[in-house]
Amino acid sequence: MKVHYINILLFTVPLNILVYNQISLHIRNHTPTTKSRLLCECDVYTSIYDNDPEMKNVMENFNKQTEERFHEYNERMQEKRKECKDQCEKDIQKIILKDKIEKELTEKLEALETNIKTEDIPTCVCEKSVADKVEKACLRCGGILGGGLEPTVGLLGTVVVNQLTKTATVASIEFVTQEGIKA
Repeated sequence: MKVHYINILLFTVPLNILVYNQISLHIRNHTPTTKSRLLCECDVYTSIYDNDPEMKNVMENFNKQTEERFHEYNERMQEKRKECKDQCEKDIQKIILKDKIEKELTEKLEALETNIKTEDIPTCVCEKSVADKVEKACLRCGGILGGGLEPTVGLLGTVVVNQLTKTATVASIEFVTQEGIKA
């Protein structure tokens, strides 16, 4: 028995050596190391790097990329400035037109009636009140939101109801103006 224990122990040592040698053969570094030099690694204020071709390439590449970015940014900003300028000009024209209309209306209304003020004049046709917006929303949804319309709106269609409301408002405006002229 003692001989077998010794043989087993002696056999494990060469076995471990063989296994270790095979494992170490597979673990090798096959990747080549590349030399990289970055712009931040150099001293920009010394002229040593001016003669180095690698650093010249790095600096030229950096300059090209930054110039491209600045040109793209400048083009975008010019487009945005142009859009903002156009929008400001449109707003200014609207304000001038609104002032002219208000001035003309006040002059004409002063000749007609003296108790009408500029606050009574509607500011603009395009400005809508909340009631108009809610009314259109109710017409669009078929009366579900406001509940003021009949269930037959679904049969007529919202387009027909919208046209009916437009004609009704035009007729009411004409009626009110006729009554105002009579009074």
